[in-house]
Amino acid sequence: MPTYLAEVQHAASSLIALIWAEHDAVEHATDQLDKLTAAANRDYDRVDFMVRNDLDDDGIGTFLHWETYFGVDKERYHAAEDVSGLEEVRDARRQSRAAMSGALLQIAKQGLSQIHGKPATIPPGRTVMSVDLKTIIWEGRNQSLHWEEGNPRPAIVTCFGSLAAADSVFGGYATTNLAFETIKALEWRNWETYEADLLSIG
Repeated sequence: MPTYLAEVQHAASSLIALIWAEHDAVEHATDQLDKLTAAANRDYDRVDFMVRNDLDDDGIGTFLHWETYFGVDKERYHAAEDVSGLEEVRDARRQSRAAMSGALLQIAKQGLSQIHGKPATIPPGRTVMSVDLKTIIWEGRNQSLHWEEGNPRPAIVTCFGSLAAADSVFGGYATTNLAFETIKALEWRNWETYEADLLSIG
């Protein structure tokens, strides 16, 4: 397995970076938006408290209101626009992300095949949502490759039925390519975690 991984590292690392690019951008922007929203709400609450308790004699509350409106709330507004735009890009590229995720699963499955042969001879590896790693890699690759046929094989049904019991996102395995959801469940966000999982089996 170490030799195989050395051969595929460039391809797998490149795929991982591309797969997560838009997803991570949306997460980062959403985190920033959440912080700005909390700050704006906090400042507006302060103004409201001053007004309700007659503490605005010198117009401080009015000043704080407009300072918040033209400051952090304006930043929040533009941050919300940024999040919306990033979400549109991410959603528009869903099929590309799924295809790349399927390719990443294929690289992993191919390594298991070359070294161990058939699934029965492959060590199970760690457990994710009650399913062993070997099965998730093998059937995740098969699901990604054959989902459009609408007639999943029994092994896919068993694997994704178990995953769906833990997370409903896997319930659409007969009609949707779930390769990205699969690598997300495996937490393959970088080469190191991908390599470690395959070495644990290899």
